[in-house]
Amino acid sequence: MTPDVQAFRDPATDAVSYLVADPATGAAVIIDPVLNFDPVRGMVSHRAADEIEAAVSARGLSVKWILETHAHADHLTAADHLRKHTGAPVATGALVTGIQKRFAATLYRSIRRILELPPQTRVFTCHAYPAEGRTASLWETTVEDQAAHNIHIHRGIDEATFVVQRQARDKTLPPPGLIWPALQVNIRAGALPPATAGGRVYFRIPIHIH
Repeated sequence: MTPDVQAFRDPATDAVSYLVADPATGAAVIIDPVLNFDPVRGMVSHRAADEIEAAVSARGLSVKWILETHAHADHLTAADHLRKHTGAPVATGALVTGIQKRFAATLYRSIRRILELPPQTRVFTCHAYPAEGRTASLWETTVEDQAAHNIHIHRGIDEATFVVQRQARDKTLPPPGLIWPALQVNIRAGALPPATAGGRVYFRIPIHIH
């Protein structure tokens, strides 16, 4: 069975969500849905989730699961919103949760497992950040293309080299712009923080005074 994969890119965050369906049965899963959030106006909307729901309805699909690849730090998840609308349960991969705790070395081993798959295997990323010198966003590739051309982990890169390079690179990267609201929503599988007695919802942002 070859699944049908439909991608939905959120231009504000360059996050990519997926609707993956079995053409024979119409069973489907939604992967990494985005909850639209405007931090300046403090406004949440369901524009991206509505687009996925419209595709589900138009194709007559039945959503069985809503999958989160990890607790995202660059966007808020619409998993809870879609759970309420579809009745599908929400799940996060245990392997990816482990990667976030130990990161570089475990990440290397996890990617190597993927690169051991047949070379024509399709790979879909959940982020579409353009590479340096490229303006187009890409989110589908193959095992062979990554093994040959991925600058971080192509053939010939061993674990020790990867870990050193990854840790050095991570030290140069600023935190994602939505990290604080994203974590407060995403650790709740998409549910917003509890409202105050007055019915308002707030995000907490730690302040560091130097």
